[in-house]
Amino acid sequence: MSSAPPGAEHDAVEQPSWVDGLASDRSLRAALERSPRGLRLRVARPRADAAPPYAPTPDAPQDARFARGSARFAVESVDGVEALALTTSTDTLRWGDEASSFERFLGRVWVEARWPELPKRDPVEPDAPREKRLLVAELLGEEHDDTEARAKELAHALASYLGLEQATPDQSSQTTAPEHDEHAPEGARRYSLRFEGEHLVLRDLESAGPKQGAGLYVLLSLVFGGLSVYTLLELSKAWSGGGTSGALLGLGALSAILVLASYAMASVARFSYAYVATSTPLAWFADDRVVVAPWVSREGAIDTQPEGRYGAAIRIAEVERVVVDERADAHTVKLETAHGPIDVLSATRELCEHWAKAIEAALPRVAAPRKKATAVMRARARREGSAASEPAS
Repeated sequence: MSSAPPGAEHDAVEQPSWVDGLASDRSLRAALERSPRGLRLRVARPRADAAPPYAPTPDAPQDARFARGSARFAVESVDGVEALALTTSTDTLRWGDEASSFERFLGRVWVEARWPELPKRDPVEPDAPREKRLLVAELLGEEHDDTEARAKELAHALASYLGLEQATPDQSSQTTAPEHDEHAPEGARRYSLRFEGEHLVLRDLESAGPKQGAGLYVLLSLVFGGLSVYTLLELSKAWSGGGTSGALLGLGALSAILVLASYAMASVARFSYAYVATSTPLAWFADDRVVVAPWVSREGAIDTQPEGRYGAAIRIAEVERVVVDERADAHTVKLETAHGPIDVLSATRELCEHWAKAIEAALPRVAAPRKKATAVMRARARREGSAASEPAS
């Protein structure tokens, strides 16, 4: 274990690679081989318990800076964190129904770490726990033993990178390193793709969701409120001045509409300010389904029921392909489905291509082993069959 002072290793690291092992364990394995001096790795803390029907409340991932051969690393602004060991866990995800149930296995790699002793803000404040664990990689597999072996191999590779003495995994169960990997383009840190409970969630970390438009709703409420006061004053003048019944009725109706509009905008603003999350889920993938624009709690946790703001969940078999659509100067990741096209996210071409590949890789991992034709798919097949059987004119 290195005895260098905290942060000394990182000063010598020039532009270390940024890797999101939570979205792609393959990228992390490749980065450990190609990054001779150091890397920046996305990490996350253990999640809190879920509150059905919502998944666990999301937490913002952090960046950790590692240097080869040193057990000391930094997490955000905290330097001198010490890696004690790399551990793994494998959870069983039971999906489907009684008639067609299936299992997937979620492997995770953790860094067991000790935080440096930080100064207290209050002398009577209790000591914060110094030993914590950080999640550095997730991987989903169809077989328990294979998933567990892959997680242990990755943990051993990262332990070796940090110079930790750790038992070598069973050689017979090791998997080969990837031949190539995808480099995260500039701006990829804005998004995350990781499990929240049993659901793989694509999330925009820089979007505050409904809270972003709260100020506009307040402004609209004030404008409508001011206009309603003005029309009420005009109504009072017309009443006292002996205005016609048509004018009185018109002013009264307009005043009522503006009062209702002001109240509606104020209510929307109130609910928008109640949304305390700092990120927005764009889609979730799980249990042979995908939901784009899912419903969320005020804390930003996804609603695990199979429906979202665009309607019911879509079966994986109904997703025909994932494409990057270019409109004017904008690029959008789009799902071409049996129900029609559905936009997932809009960004630069490089970002859209990166996350389109990630979504393409995620779909078969959460799909049921036996594809069943849905009602929409059967209806389309009948239409196509009827069209093919019609004689050419």
